[in-house]
Amino acid sequence: MAGLERHEALQELSRHHHRALVLALQLRRATQENEADVKEAWLDFWKNGGHEHFIEEETLLLPLYAKVNEIKQNPDVMRMLLDHVSIRQLALMIECDEAKLEDLHQLGELLKEHVHFEEHELFPVMQSTIYEEDLAFMKPRFHEMIDACQKPL
Repeated sequence: MAGLERHEALQELSRHHHRALVLALQLRRATQENEADVKEAWLDFWKNGGHEHFIEEETLLLPLYAKVNEIKQNPDVMRMLLDHVSIRQLALMIECDEAKLEDLHQLGELLKEHVHFEEHELFPVMQSTIYEEDLAFMKPRFHEMIDACQKPL
């Protein structure tokens, strides 16, 4: 599905993904010297749109996808949801100030792999199977990232 243009209904999610990839790089490159700043950047991202992104995918995108696809045993849907849980677990560790440097690296790698999976494997399938009227329905419902989350890291 290489070269498939992203449907406009999913473009806001793809913009979120771009922001997540920038942060994933920071997380993977975190050092003891900048660990506190990287944690702060993560918390800013997570509290200003990152967490809501998962909610939007799970409460809007997946149910509309389920209208046209069996998702009970779908390995792509399972991977998406398991990734979300793993990312939330690491996010909670950062929020509770329990995360170590290796946890930041793990989160960065997981976030990078998750975004690549959704962008290159899952979204192309979803946008080609979800009904056009459902894509139109969901488009205005995806929120835009809060300005604070748009500032350079």
